[in-house]
Amino acid sequence: MQKATLSVKRPIVGAWQSTVLRRDGKAPRRARQAVRMWLGESHPLRFDAEQVVAELVNNSVLHVPISGTCDWVRVHLGFGDDFIRLDVIDPGTDVPAERFVPREPGGGEESGRGLQIASELSERWGTHLIERGHRVVWCDLKMPDERSFDDASPGVSPERAARRIAARHAEPREGPSTVAAGAS
Repeated sequence: MQKATLSVKRPIVGAWQSTVLRRDGKAPRRARQAVRMWLGESHPLRFDAEQVVAELVNNSVLHVPISGTCDWVRVHLGFGDDFIRLDVIDPGTDVPAERFVPREPGGGEESGRGLQIASELSERWGTHLIERGHRVVWCDLKMPDERSFDDASPGVSPERAARRIAARHAEPREGPSTVAAGAS
């Protein structure tokens, strides 16, 4: 019997920006700063992109063991027709792909919300392995309809982002996809 792999056709992305950061407690902040520099202060997805990249980089810092030459995390930001893509790539871990699902932590837990936040702020997201077992977690953030924000207040405020997360809970959405290494 042949092993089945899930293949997901992702939209075309171009004009990539990229940085490699040392994976430590300062990496989430440095990732936010890189995204802010690439997008600019007035980009309508700046707040969402900064939040998502910080959550994904923080997950890498917390959950991927650091050893020898495995002390890095790479952040990519690319532009599609009506979305931006964030890729966070790290050395990977033995955690099976099935564990990369958003979960709802208990009210008293201080962590465990990273993938949930990334999922809620993203149109699409997923994870896959690349060469040498490196893990990629990617998110596509859809550009807002021009009528959904006013020009006097560029970007999405944290309060508005929280309202949008709550409203999107009821919307059917494309969930995480896992693509086997080498699949296309």
